[in-house]
Amino acid sequence: MDRGAILDADRTIYKGERGFIILDGIDFLAKERVCGRTEADAVLELDRKYGSLKGTGLYSYHIFIDELVRTTASALEGVRQSDVRKALLTYMSKPELAYVFSSGLIQLFKERGYATVAISGSPTEMVQAFTEGLGVDETIGTLFEVDADGKYTGRALENCTVHDVKLKKTEEWLARNRLDPAACAGCGDSDQDAFLELVGYPVAIHPSPELEKKAKKNGWLICQDDEKLLALVADYIPRG
Repeated sequence: MDRGAILDADRTIYKGERGFIILDGIDFLAKERVCGRTEADAVLELDRKYGSLKGTGLYSYHIFIDELVRTTASALEGVRQSDVRKALLTYMSKPELAYVFSSGLIQLFKERGYATVAISGSPTEMVQAFTEGLGVDETIGTLFEVDADGKYTGRALENCTVHDVKLKKTEEWLARNRLDPAACAGCGDSDQDAFLELVGYPVAIHPSPELEKKAKKNGWLICQDDEKLLALVADYIPRG
């Protein structure tokens, strides 16, 4: 296997209630009393704040995602990593959290001989709970520090949401698996999905205005219709 498919998770193959695994995940953990309700609400408030101020210049996306990751890490301080994984495996396996095409898209790549990896700025444990049922080979997410007792320390070791970190992690994955970027495919929804610039077959799924502009300029495949997506991608990527 000499080619791979890199898939952004949030809002690309993960639909959920809010579009972000980290938001739906922390809300569910609070409902299950794995973490505190007050701490989880502080995370959700950041999303509401960004939604109300988006486009005003008062609260940038970069500040939002930085605060989102740090506040989530803090909300999980003292919680056992094993408890988070156990709780989320049940919740994240719900079919309605994925787009109608998500499972079929991953299966298509596998049938064409692509190694698959999902990448997200959400915590690795949350992303794995979602992608495990879809059959994704590997998962890359934001790492939260865990102490010797298996409890979260409240610190995020890196933020895999941002452009430069996603690019670095993608390059490491390609090198580790000895994959030729030109033979690889990538699926993303925003201009933070830096790996789209590396691969030979970039696919913009439900693209943000910034990504749609870039995709049109570079002749990338753009998919807006969920019902037609699988057929479009099947015609776009190599068969053999």
